[in-house]
Amino acid sequence: LSISGFGQEGPLREKPAMDPVLQAFTGFMAENKGQDGIPHRTPTVVNDMTTALYAHQAVAAALYARHDEARGRRINVSLMEASANLQTIRLMSGYLDGPFKAVSAPSGTFTTADGWIQMVIIQDRDFQKLCAALDLTDLGDDPRFASYEGRVSHGDYLNATVGELFKTKASAHWREILTEAGLQNEVVQTYEQFVHHPQVEATGLISWITQPGAEPSWPVVSRPTLTKEKPSTSLSGEIAWMTLPSSIWSGTGSWTRMPWIVSSALSSPISFSRSSSEVSSGSRWVTDLKPHSSARLPLERT
Repeated sequence: LSISGFGQEGPLREKPAMDPVLQAFTGFMAENKGQDGIPHRTPTVVNDMTTALYAHQAVAAALYARHDEARGRRINVSLMEASANLQTIRLMSGYLDGPFKAVSAPSGTFTTADGWIQMVIIQDRDFQKLCAALDLTDLGDDPRFASYEGRVSHGDYLNATVGELFKTKASAHWREILTEAGLQNEVVQTYEQFVHHPQVEATGLISWITQPGAEPSWPVVSRPTLTKEKPSTSLSGEIAWMTLPSSIWSGTGSWTRMPWIVSSALSSPISFSRSSSEVSSGSRWVTDLKPHSSARLPLERT
C-alpha cells in the first residue's frame, strides 16, 4: 500500500503535501469561504481521514480477493484522489454551475443571544411552520415567499429578518421552539458539548480511554456497527511486539521492535504505551499517537 499527496504519476508526483495543501488544491477551500470572503481550511483533517478510509477499503478488498488467487496487489492511494471523491457531488455541480449559492431560505447559521444555531428550511410547509412558530405571520402571508423560488430570490431579506429575532434569546430557547415545530435545526456545539450530549451518550458513540499519567480520559469515537465501550472503561491487555522503522518517530534509518498493549475488549488492537528502553534516543512516546485504524497489524504475541 502506497499513500502519497498527488499520486504516482503527473508533474506533482514528487511534491510533498498534507491535508491543508489538498484542501487548497482540490477546490475545497474555495467553496468554504467565510463571511469575510476569504477561503478557509477546516481544522478537521478531512482529506487525511478520507484517504485512510479509501485505503482501508482497498486493502480489505485485496485481502478478500486472495480467497480466489494468491497473488499480491500493489495499491496506490493519494490524498488528491480521496479529496476529489469526498467532494464529488459538489465538484460536479460547482464545475457546471459555478461558486456555491444558497439553495434555501431562510436557512443558515444564525447568531443567538449566547451562540449560534443552524436551521434548514426548504419545503413550503416548513416555511409556514417556521412563521407560525416565530409569530411571523406577515412573512407567511406574503405572496413573494409562497414558493421555494420566491424565498431563495429574497433570501437576504428573509435571513436578515429571522436573524434579528434569533439574536434576542439563547440558542436552547430557539432549539426547543424549532424542534417542537418539527423543523430541521441544531445548536452549534463544541466537541466537549457534543461528546457529553444525551443523544451521544445514549447511542454509545464515545468510548473513554484512561491512560496512566494522562488526565482526563480521552474520548474516542466508536466505529459504526461495532461494539461500544462503556464510559470510564480503562483498557489494558496483553503485550504484543511489532517491528517498525524508527523513522516514523525519530527520522533515523534503523528499525525498532516495540511492545504494544493490546486490548481484548476491542475488535482491533489499540496501542497505548511502550518501554523507553526499546527505542533509540530521540523517539517520541507512542502515547503521542492516535489509536490505529481497524486494519489489523501482524503482531507477535508474548
